[in-house]
Amino acid sequence: MSRKKVKQTTQTEILYKSRRRCPICYGLNGDTDIKKGQIAHLDQDSSNNDFDNLAFLCFDHHDEFDGKTSQSKSLQKDEVKKYRDDLYQIFEELGTENLPDLEVFEENTNNVERDKLEFDVYQEKIKIYREIRKFLGLIIRDADIEIKDMIEFANKTDEAVFLFDKDISKLIAEIYHQASQLRYTNKRLNSRYLDVGRERTRIAEENMELLNWFSKTTKELKSHFYPYLSL
Repeated sequence: MSRKKVKQTTQTEILYKSRRRCPICYGLNGDTDIKKGQIAHLDQDSSNNDFDNLAFLCFDHHDEFDGKTSQSKSLQKDEVKKYRDDLYQIFEELGTENLPDLEVFEENTNNVERDKLEFDVYQEKIKIYREIRKFLGLIIRDADIEIKDMIEFANKTDEAVFLFDKDISKLIAEIYHQASQLRYTNKRLNSRYLDVGRERTRIAEENMELLNWFSKTTKELKSHFYPYLSL
């Protein structure tokens, strides 16, 4: 292929975006010093002057990348392009003042990813808290609970075991058990076969104790979740 001269405007744009820093120096060594160098064709086709195919490299890395030694050194086109794009991004976001080295930049990137993960986990915790509050609200409102609501509650709080310590999983299990007991006592009290007497009184008292338990648990719910949801 015959060599085509890179347009002056293109050269200027590359030098500006790179600030005459070599992306290979930066990518491999975290070196952000200004270098003497020249523009390289990343696909090693000197007739391909597309902007994306060009990068400013220091003389040493230009010779290494263009020469036969590039095979032994494993300097590949996509690798160099990635170093170049990372360097461009840094200059676009931070400029040249207080330019971080590679380790600092990667650490900041990891921190952003970790913060996002923590936010996503927090959102899942909030969902479970709201499902429990909703379930307790139904019981307080109706003094009873439908089986479909119990199934929905179990499904929507199932992942709590992965997000909280054992105390929350234990609380959820206890709420479900007490809800089952409440359904049972209500069913017995509504049965036409349960006559007035000691058994009916005992079940009515148990039913009232359960409702009091749900009222108390609702009031204490925030304190159970405070260690996990406070910011």
